[in-house]
Amino acid sequence: MIFKNPLSNNDTHNAEPQRVRHRAEAVASKIPKLLMHAQKAANTIVIGEHNLRRSGSGERFWQFRHYDPSDRPQDIDWRQTAKTDNVYVKQKEMQRSQTFLFWSKTASSMDWVGEYGPKRQTKMDTSQIITLALAIIAKRSGELIRHIEKPGQGGRTDQVLHEIALGVSGEPEQFGKQLVNINNLSCPQNSMAILSGDFIEPFEDIEHSVKSLSTIVRKGTIIQILDPNEVELPYTGRVDFQSPMDMHIDHQNIDNVRDIRTTYEERIRLHQKHIKDLCRATGWLYFFHRTDWPITPTISKIWQYLIDENSMNRSEFDPSQHASQKGYSE
Repeated sequence: MIFKNPLSNNDTHNAEPQRVRHRAEAVASKIPKLLMHAQKAANTIVIGEHNLRRSGSGERFWQFRHYDPSDRPQDIDWRQTAKTDNVYVKQKEMQRSQTFLFWSKTASSMDWVGEYGPKRQTKMDTSQIITLALAIIAKRSGELIRHIEKPGQGGRTDQVLHEIALGVSGEPEQFGKQLVNINNLSCPQNSMAILSGDFIEPFEDIEHSVKSLSTIVRKGTIIQILDPNEVELPYTGRVDFQSPMDMHIDHQNIDNVRDIRTTYEERIRLHQKHIKDLCRATGWLYFFHRTDWPITPTISKIWQYLIDENSMNRSEFDPSQHASQKGYSE
């Protein structure tokens, strides 16, 4: 068995101009279908809003308070006033928008699917659908959205959504990128970074990226997506492990993969633990998704956490506790 990514480093880093153009055309052609899948997933999610617990111009009731001469007469709640000897004003919650900054890893390690088990999506396809579904939901709920590496305050238009789709689908210059490019990155003050990928890079690189981002965004979220074969290593016999990234070891032959399975699984768990601990330390959220799990429960739970202002006290979610249909991927 060959445990490798089908794309080589030469494909992703040394593309000729004609090859780049063909890839750009391929990326553009898949966006309508990608958005369709994301729309389908987003349609199942109940939309919420971010509310500040202070008075403002929102629609939701917050509290009654005594009338003040500075209040407008139309703000008096006559029904509540009639129940007592006092005059009351109904206050509503201020609703605020924040900017959701989306990023989905486009490096070649994402364009991989395990060779054992039922047919399922690649990590890249799964990440793109989850990312765009969350962007669609945020846009519908009145939040500002943009790709994290694009300039500006973000927006709520279909054009902005299309730009995010281009970004997460991998524009030519983005292929091979492992983590967010933090150089000259400018983010709005009230922003949430939502990063989706396999995060199989050396932990030191992930730590540097997250800590750098945490200084310029208000909140952050990591969505780690792995193929079940990467988690469980179900292979037998001789396996050639090939790295899709620029590492010192391009490949390694294992005569009997069963001999290293326990060690491999422990290293995967330890790597995940380091990422979870990093998220806790920086006040970020962590979510884990396998490509053989249904996508909708993961999207729903992520959105519930994102709209909860108190969710930063709960920095980890594992959809395996909620996925009732293992082996199935939407």
